Amino acid sequence: MSPIVMIVDDNKEILFNIKLLLEFNDYHVITAENGKEAIDKLSNMEKIPDVIISDIMMPKMDGYNFFEHVSEHPVWYHIPFIFLTAKSEQEDVRIGKSLGADDYIKKPFKEEDLLAIIKGKIRRKAKAKSLNKDISKMFKEMGPKSKEKISKEKDTPILLYMVWHYKLGPKLISYYPKDTFSSSYLKEIGNQLFKSHIAIYGRTKITKPESLLLNIRNIEKDAYIYFNSIPDDDSHGNRKDFMLSFIAPSINYIESLKVQKIFQTISNNLLTKEKSIIDKYWEKILRELKWN
Repeated sequence: MSPIVMIVDDNKEILFNIKLLLEFNDYHVITAENGKEAIDKLSNMEKIPDVIISDIMMPKMDGYNFFEHVSEHPVWYHIPFIFLTAKSEQEDVRIGKSLGADDYIKKPFKEEDLLAIIKGKIRRKAKAKSLNKDISKMFKEMGPKSKEKISKEKDTPILLYMVWHYKLGPKLISYYPKDTFSSSYLKEIGNQLFKSHIAIYGRTKITKPESLLLNIRNIEKDAYIYFNSIPDDDSHGNRKDFMLSFIAPSINYIESLKVQKIFQTISNNLLTKEKSIIDKYWEKILRELKWN
């Protein structure tokens, strides 16, 4: 089946031209002229879009409000979202980045640039979906005691900090809460999540922060994972690759952005050699998400 792309724009000419371009390149296209119409169409779709491309300034519901509705929806929040913005609308880019949109296409744009961005988003989404299946399979194969523990403590969020050892692979450094799960169980989870970076980006040095929001269906949890690398004279190659992960029953896209900001703070603390106290940041995340 052809990938599905939803385009939202109140300019009928732009809407028609993008639709024509994408259909010529074997995409199935759904169009809407504002955010409200797009939400109505999303609500009645049997299969959700692989990518959403939305203008910002629109009547009835603008692109920002539409993006927030999509990000907070339990089914739609994993859909890659791209803003269309005029070349002079730098404020739009600033606001959109604060919301966390995946990318921007400045109007007027080159057809090949639009196609490349869409293709990249769909490829990454497919890899993340495959990774979700692999992680779910790992949890499915766990012993009954582990599953019982998961069930008993399923509402407890978990914060993990792991580093990559060039000989040993992923190594669990710290986690919180301490009295909820065993370190061996969390190490197993962390290993699988850390390997997600390899599955999506390949086994190369981490050159910039990367993050993923995953759904682990078998245990009804979401995981937000954040990868980064910092200079470290004691590590192989003088760099330390690390992963921070927050695992909870549900994490929507807006919540993941709040977690990301806290993870960036932890990353900066590691960079300046300041000791990061995992339990302190666990509590900070819960306060930021208003979960406590």
